[in-house]
Amino acid sequence: MIASDKYVPVSWDDCVSQLGTAREVAKLEPPKLAAMEAHYRTSTGVPLVIGGIPDDVSRKVNYALEIPYGLSMLVGYNPETKVVGLGDFPRDQWPNVRLVHWSFDIMVGTGFAQFPHLVTPDVTIQNAAAPESTLKLLLLALGAGAVVLLPSLIYLFQIFKAQKER
Repeated sequence: MIASDKYVPVSWDDCVSQLGTAREVAKLEPPKLAAMEAHYRTSTGVPLVIGGIPDDVSRKVNYALEIPYGLSMLVGYNPETKVVGLGDFPRDQWPNVRLVHWSFDIMVGTGFAQFPHLVTPDVTIQNAAAPESTLKLLLLALGAGAVVLLPSLIYLFQIFKAQKER
């Protein structure tokens, strides 16, 4: 419920309820969870991997911070929960593990970085907006960008459409 005079409550309960998402992803899309966490080998007691450089050849994550039993706890609320790794799936079905893992880490890190100040009770849609002068300048920049970009996009569309018709 977001309205101009309301706020979105954020509490630890809200964060904990989102932990169930890991469980759902593990159940419905195990390769996706394995890529997000750069988890290569199916095992129990799996650590939660933060950062690092995934290496698909050695199937390890170098320079990562590991929270012991973290991923097993997220998936099954038990440190001995079995977590399926990427090795259980054909190699051609793997996503780009580095890209997925780093993107996921950035997303989670951004959320945690903002947590204490995510949405406070006195912030409304009205008073969170930028000043009117800033919004006018933003609209002007958007218009100028459209004037530059639209002809380029039309030109590229014509080129590729002509190549497809050949």
